Amino acid sequence: MCLAALMVGVWYLLLKRKKARRWWVKPINANRKNQADYHNLIQEMRVSDPDMFFNYTKLAVDQFDLLLTWIGPVIKKDSFRESINPGARLVLTPSEVNGQLVLGEWRDDIPADTALRPVAKLRRRIGTRNSPQRAIAYRNYPKMYVNGEIGSVPWQYNAINK
Repeated sequence: MCLAALMVGVWYLLLKRKKARRWWVKPINANRKNQADYHNLIQEMRVSDPDMFFNYTKLAVDQFDLLLTWIGPVIKKDSFRESINPGARLVLTPSEVNGQLVLGEWRDDIPADTALRPVAKLRRRIGTRNSPQRAIAYRNYPKMYVNGEIGSVPWQYNAINK
């Protein structure tokens, strides 16, 4: 009986033993500062081509810096490991269209007045169903893409026009 309990205990410990990790940081992430787009592409666009930077982020360089000072401490991760820079977290990721990366062209469809808004104006009031009018406008903006003459189906039209 005692031998069976001992064998079960050893078997349990062998199953619970964690696999030793091979790397603390994977090699692809170890070279992040040398090869990532934020540390190369974005910094080069900030200095040499502000128009391309605006097309990529839909923010001017000074607006990007202002937004980064506002929300940088919120999106910064505290860890023992070196984490992703808040500026890199703020940069919008490229969009993928038909398997091709499109760096910023899809943002041309967004109205120009949406470039930078204080976050507080977009938040809904907690505990109520009263959405701000701008939030309703943003929510209804995709109607022209979803409910076109060719691609419209009745359930989409009814769901959006409630």
